[in-house]
Amino acid sequence: MGYLAGVSCGILTAKMCQLYPKYNACQIVKQFFMFYHLWDFVQVSHAISLCEPIEHNDMPHIKVWSPNDRTNSHKKVWMHIITPSYPAMNSTYNVSKSTYEVLKREFARGFHLSNSVTYMGIEQWSLLFQKSTFFMDYKKYIVIKACAPHIHASEWF
Repeated sequence: MGYLAGVSCGILTAKMCQLYPKYNACQIVKQFFMFYHLWDFVQVSHAISLCEPIEHNDMPHIKVWSPNDRTNSHKKVWMHIITPSYPAMNSTYNVSKSTYEVLKREFARGFHLSNSVTYMGIEQWSLLFQKSTFFMDYKKYIVIKACAPHIHASEWF
């Protein structure tokens, strides 16, 4: 919770493909990390979206993400990655200050690694995909284990 899920990663990648349509896959990866390493996600005006949010006037009860919406102004939103389908929503609403800092650090790490790949050769892409050192990097973390009394317990939810 508070990190990027597949939808958010897909939107970020698709945005790079929109911005740099002539780039090959290696260039997209490098640009992805450089762009998001430098990007200020906190500013609502810097929301990442693939298209303008669609409003349906015949469905006013359905809430669509808007940069002007102050409904949840009590909560600081650290990232704004907006889903392209109706109703548009912020797919990174649950990113917290601490997870935002981790994500920005990882974007920076990816940028530096992908930058070194450019100079060292294609065989060095494996550096970018090395096993995570999460448990060495963080002394404290929470493990949530969900279990049920029997195999059929999941049927009720």
